[in-house]
Amino acid sequence: MNAAFTAEWMKYRRTLTPWFIACWSLLLVLTDAVLMPQSRTWHAAWMNTFNLWSVFGLPLCVTILAALSTSYERRANSWSVLCARVVRPRVLYISKWAVLAAQLLVATVVYAVLVMLIYYLLWNPHGSLAVGQLIDGIALAWIAALPQLAIMLWVASRVGIGITVCIGLVGLVVGVVAAEKPYWVVIPWAWAGRMLMPVFGFQINGLPLSPGSPFWNHDVIPIGIILSIVAAALFIVMGAIWFDRREVR
Repeated sequence: MNAAFTAEWMKYRRTLTPWFIACWSLLLVLTDAVLMPQSRTWHAAWMNTFNLWSVFGLPLCVTILAALSTSYERRANSWSVLCARVVRPRVLYISKWAVLAAQLLVATVVYAVLVMLIYYLLWNPHGSLAVGQLIDGIALAWIAALPQLAIMLWVASRVGIGITVCIGLVGLVVGVVAAEKPYWVVIPWAWAGRMLMPVFGFQINGLPLSPGSPFWNHDVIPIGIILSIVAAALFIVMGAIWFDRREVR
C-alpha cells in the first residue's frame, strides 16, 4: 500500500495539479483580500475566507482534483497497464483517493498560509491571528471534504471531466442550500460549512452570526466529524469494490 501511495504521489510532479492547487488558493485569497476594508480584524478575515473556502473553494477544489486525476489515467491509458499487474485494482483506487486527500490537505494549508501572508502585507488587520481557531478550521474543512472526495473520485472514474464538473457544481449548490436546514446531515457538501459556522461565526451567506443564533451550537462539530469519517470510509470502500470488479478500458 505504501508503494502504491508513493507511486501515485509521484505521478503528479509534472502535471497541472500542483499549479492548480497554488493558483486556485491564490485566486480565492486575492478575490477576498482586495474587497477587504482596512478596518477589518483578523477574526473578520478568517470568517470571510473560511466561509468562501468551505462554501465555494473546497467543493470545486475536490471536483477539479478528482477530475484531473482520472483524466491523466485515461489519456495515458495507464489504468489498463497497472491493472494487468499483480497489484489489486482496489489498492490502486484507494491509493489514488489517499493521494488526493493529501493534496486537498496541502491545498487547505496553502490557502490558510496565503491568507496570513497576503492579508498582513495588504491590510495588516487588527487583533490576534487566533492560531488555534485557524488549525480547527483547516482540520474541520479537510475532514468534511473527505466524503466529497470519495464520491467525486467514483464519479470521475465513471464519466468524463465535463460531467464530473457539472455534478460537482450541483453538489456545491445543494450544499449551500442545505447547510442551514435540518437535513444538512444527509448532504456531504453541507458538512464543511455547517461545522465551520460556529467556529468562525458566519452564516452560509457570508454574514456574521447574530449573538443568539442557534448556529453557534458547537454540538454539530462532533456530529459532522463522525458523519464525515463514516461516509468517507463507506464511499471509498464501495468505490474500491466497484473498481475491482469493473472492466478497465
